[in-house]
Amino acid sequence: MSKLKKIRDNVLYTIAGISLLALTHTTYLDCLSTANFVSNSNSTRIYNTSQARDFIEKERKKIDPENHCEIGALFWRWYNEANSYKKGDKRYLIEIGGIFTTEAVIKHELYHILDGHLDDNKIRSKLLSKFMYYYYYEPQATLYQTTGIKL
Repeated sequence: MSKLKKIRDNVLYTIAGISLLALTHTTYLDCLSTANFVSNSNSTRIYNTSQARDFIEKERKKIDPENHCEIGALFWRWYNEANSYKKGDKRYLIEIGGIFTTEAVIKHELYHILDGHLDDNKIRSKLLSKFMYYYYYEPQATLYQTTGIKL
């Protein structure tokens, strides 16, 4: 086999491998998105910050009965947002808005907070951090959001 043919074959195998990896990753993300969408569609709506705070306090007792941290809520009526942030030592904030104003989304973000996903500062690499988020933290939060199962 000529050297040029070997190089060509290696390039083709590499392209095929990358394509398969991209397809697998896309399918995986589609499954996560679908689970989030179905859960969100069948969940009770939240209409204001007070209602969000009440649900946070009710739901957190299932995950963290000893109430180890302070969790605030910020409600946006028109801004499509669903995030959780670390604001300080044992202080967190959940922002929800627009189409994400449901109990399911709060459960999802609450799981990220109470399972320590926002406290993992040991990961220095951005690539490893993204990998951990998509393949470790996000499936756990999605599972809790959809079924109530805590890992």
